Amino acid sequence: MIRVASIRRFSFLLYAITLSVKMLVVMSDEQEYRLTRYLMANYDASVRPARNSSEALSVVFGLSLHSIIDVDEKNQILTTNCWLTQIWTDAHLTWNASDFGGIQVIRVPFQRVWKPDI
Repeated sequence: MIRVASIRRFSFLLYAITLSVKMLVVMSDEQEYRLTRYLMANYDASVRPARNSSEALSVVFGLSLHSIIDVDEKNQILTTNCWLTQIWTDAHLTWNASDFGGIQVIRVPFQRVWKPDI
């Protein structure tokens, strides 16, 4: 009898934890959806994302060599696999985290945001 009661309590506890995690995920999804709609409502990917049009926008540019694919010594051609990294602050994509469930980072497809013309 004690063992059955313990299993039922454990089962109920596991159910309660699962339910609360699902509710947290759903609430987080709703907040993220709201945030994405808020950010993209009037966002124009063709406009340079500076706070003031007269100030410069700093873009940090990096290149990482991941592998050398081929070396053609005769024609002096080196084929590589590289990752290009560009980092900047988009002033048009800022929000107050407390208004959106504490979300501080969001992932947005690169096609929807401004990109440097490099």
